Amino acid sequence: MSAPHGFATPAPERPAAGALPLLTALLITLGTLGEISSQLYLPALPELAREFQVGAAHAQGSLWVFLLAFGIGQLLFGPLSDRIGRRPVLLGGLALFAAASLGCALASSAAGFALARGLQALGAAAAFVMSRAVARDRYPLVQLPRLFATMTLALAIAVAAAPTLGGLITERWGWRAAFPPLALLGAALTLVALLRFRESHPALGAGTVGLLRDYAAPLRERAFLGYALPMALVYGAMLTYVSSAPVVVRELLGASPRQMGLLFGAILSGFIVGIAASRQLAAKLGPRRLTGYGVALALAFALVTALACWRWGLELRSVIAPQLLLTLGAGLLFPNAAAGALAPFGARAGLAAAQLGFLQMLAGAGFALLAGLTSDGSAWSMLLVQTGCAAAAFLSFRLLPRA
Repeated sequence: MSAPHGFATPAPERPAAGALPLLTALLITLGTLGEISSQLYLPALPELAREFQVGAAHAQGSLWVFLLAFGIGQLLFGPLSDRIGRRPVLLGGLALFAAASLGCALASSAAGFALARGLQALGAAAAFVMSRAVARDRYPLVQLPRLFATMTLALAIAVAAAPTLGGLITERWGWRAAFPPLALLGAALTLVALLRFRESHPALGAGTVGLLRDYAAPLRERAFLGYALPMALVYGAMLTYVSSAPVVVRELLGASPRQMGLLFGAILSGFIVGIAASRQLAAKLGPRRLTGYGVALALAFALVTALACWRWGLELRSVIAPQLLLTLGAGLLFPNAAAGALAPFGARAGLAAAQLGFLQMLAGAGFALLAGLTSDGSAWSMLLVQTGCAAAAFLSFRLLPRA
């Protein structure tokens, strides 16, 4: 895959052998901050709503505020890291994440909590976009799918554990107790990055006009969109479930916070299986074919959900069980779509990673919000938004070049 004009790909500076495990561990941890932060407190949404005396939809809104800020933060920090280097962006983002996490624990109103969550998301966005950009800086293209699969597998394990841990914390100490550990994690990562992370990308020093002109470059690449759109739409389907589950699973189905966390972990097992399969098949099948398998499974989720709800109505087996097909497809799709989308961009890997992440977060926040605003008190709104996203992901895959 050739690099587009203006995006020449420099040979990556390979890390020293002794530094490789530390770099990989750091990239994995940076990539998990956003997901852990967004999901650790999910089982506590009803408690948060009662304490701040707001409705369930308002409490769910704190999730899409986080996701929207997470996407916007990537648009800011990705191109900025191309201009001034990865290290200062990473250090500033981690410090902001630590401070804002503490602010979430101390919030005295729903508005104050939403503000702290937005700032926390900006810090997590800097960490996330740097994990992808640094990976593109340091590793050869042929290694990216397997590396991203490893990073995504670690992320999936963390995501599966976060709601379960959040449910246990909420039952024992209340919803506020979830945030001080995140503040400590942010502070520890800031120290590690300060002492051990070497700059991976020389500052380009482009002017403002040049940066604005480059902003649209990834969106003009058909191959980029062909990978980015399916990834964003499937993520939107998954986040629709994540945001709606506290109401659907807890309020409608009567599950406890701990039970909701366990159900979420069970569904995420499909994601882990898909990622593990991707790691084994990446070199043999390549990003495009595995992305195609992923969107096909997403379409199968949409069809099975429609048939199950027609046959049994809105029951646990028809609402929850088909989610395994969606998460299995996402496990195949995400690491390969990310590698395929970033492959043409070298010197502007920060910008490309930012565009990819922003589309993903915009879809997640937008479709989660849509499901909340159109909810009629049942699971229908969640399921209709999810199946629409899955079908659209399959159709958007046609944007991929046929070479």
